Amino acid sequence: MTEMKPDISSTAVDANQRLHVEAELERILQSPGFRTSKRSQEFLRYIVITSLDGRFEELKERVIGNQVFQRLPDYDTGEHSIVRVKANELRKRLAQFYSETREKSALEIHLPKGSYTPQYRWIEIDDGPAPAPPLAPEERQSPSRLWPWLVAGGIVLSILGLVSWYFVHEKLSPSVVEQFWQPVLQDANAPLLCTGSPDVWKLNDRSEAVASQGALPATIPSSELVHEVNHYVAWGDTLALTQLAAFFANHYKDPQIRLANDVSFSELSHSPVILIGARTNSWTMQLANNLRFVFEQSGEGRAIRDEAGSGKKWIFEQGSPKVDYVLVSRIFESKTGRMIVLAAGLSHYGTQVAGKILTDPVSLRKALQNAPKDWTVRNIQLVFRVEIFGSAAGEPVLEASNFW
Repeated sequence: MTEMKPDISSTAVDANQRLHVEAELERILQSPGFRTSKRSQEFLRYIVITSLDGRFEELKERVIGNQVFQRLPDYDTGEHSIVRVKANELRKRLAQFYSETREKSALEIHLPKGSYTPQYRWIEIDDGPAPAPPLAPEERQSPSRLWPWLVAGGIVLSILGLVSWYFVHEKLSPSVVEQFWQPVLQDANAPLLCTGSPDVWKLNDRSEAVASQGALPATIPSSELVHEVNHYVAWGDTLALTQLAAFFANHYKDPQIRLANDVSFSELSHSPVILIGARTNSWTMQLANNLRFVFEQSGEGRAIRDEAGSGKKWIFEQGSPKVDYVLVSRIFESKTGRMIVLAAGLSHYGTQVAGKILTDPVSLRKALQNAPKDWTVRNIQLVFRVEIFGSAAGEPVLEASNFW
């Protein structure tokens, strides 16, 4: 066994140490925590290589903003904090990498708070215990006696090697959910989670006072009702919002959360957008009405319609529903010019399930099992059927799909 002892940290390195730093840099960049973030990879590579070259004057916020994040050379760092935000994210990713990695190296790369100059913490490795003395002739075993043990040991080591490779491969490979969200995770801008707000009508103050005394008449004129706007979010939308926000937080993304009625078209064009809910979300109905599968509201009720030749409809039952239908879409070039993802059901039951589909590897892998091999770079639409049991939704079953 060896004992690892931290040595003095430094920023200056010689030619031999530089090789170790570059090797450690590549090891970090290939780890799961960095492979899902192109910006973090570019940020770390820039500050490490720049420091190794001795160009410390270029490790300034404004220069980094220009070189890494394509901001104008004279941009206002007080108004645009992307470098500071990404630096904090980078520090978290590095801390997670060193807390999770089992393979120790001769040094660690860190980014101190309040600085953009990386720090190299060299590690001293103590020599292990002295080797055991050689066996006396009478203690040595003949080759014929050792052979079975060598064969058995080789088999065991081979099995352990295969098992280790499997688990390491599974851990390093991005999950199907991470592949789906890769464009959003790599985008420099935080995603916008945009949810709808249902129409709610309440009694006005006078009628509420009458109702509290138990004297409310059987019929109430519309003049006694007050329209509440942007005060409520449907339960299913809330659950989907929570699932998606937690997923992004676990991948070092801090999403904006806004109500649809409070977001302008201009704001939608600044970042990737996830639209939650259909009928209550006006942007869903406007931005996703030119695709193959669309939401519609007619005399038959709420439905998802196939705009292809079949014209098939999946209709939500009125009264006590037994089935809901879900539409999940991912469009790279939407009407906003940016990527949008749609997660909605015909009722709040379906929207809740949509959030699960987009964050659960098992559900998404099952839905994409027959997808084209290059589905990660295609636009996607998936229609699901969901049974409703009382007040709970069942597992989604894929009804139709479209990739282009």
